[in-house]
Amino acid sequence: MTKVCVVGKEELKTGYPIKEDIVIKTIRAIKKKLKIATGNELMVCEKHLEEAKKKRKDFEGSIIKLVALVSVIAVIAVILAVLNGTFSLLPATFALLILLGFLMIVLSLFKYYPAVDTEGKGETARRKAHKPKPARRKR
Repeated sequence: MTKVCVVGKEELKTGYPIKEDIVIKTIRAIKKKLKIATGNELMVCEKHLEEAKKKRKDFEGSIIKLVALVSVIAVIAVILAVLNGTFSLLPATFALLILLGFLMIVLSLFKYYPAVDTEGKGETARRKAHKPKPARRKR
């Protein structure tokens, strides 16, 4: 497998691997079925690591904002239904909220950015974390 930086799109020898989450696995499965998979190992090189972390942080922030927005809309919708006494519309309101939540999830995927595995599983991270133990003296 060729190692490719997801930020710079260049081939790498070492770097930090991308975590294989459900989105990456789904994309890989779709590409295999369409027979357009390249089989690259997705990584981030040392010089693009901070940029990748920033993009991931922005993605996570947008997810939190979307969840908060849908939650506020849900609470307002339920309060309005209760105040107006329209309990017969409550199931339709919940169905609409579920649809809105699903739409927000789909929209957030457009801003998706994969997480970088810097926990010591990558070659570069392993190299940095590995410190030779001092030799023991015989007594």
